Amino acid sequence: MMRNREIANGLNKSNPNLTFEEFLEKKQKVYKLQGENAFKDIIRSSKTTNKRVDKSLGLEE
Repeated sequence: MMRNREIANGLNKSNPNLTFEEFLEKKQKVYKLQGENAFKDIIRSSKTTNKRVDKSLGLEE
């Protein structure tokens, strides 16, 4: 959980978390993944950070 609530609230507005159903739909439409491959990619991507957010917070160049 983020310590700076102001930044966290701003991120929630500008970059809201997707529901599982929204993630699944995105994987199917954008990445053309189906069935088990879509589920596996959701799990894989859940272990990564959001590079755009990291960069905006100065955590990544």
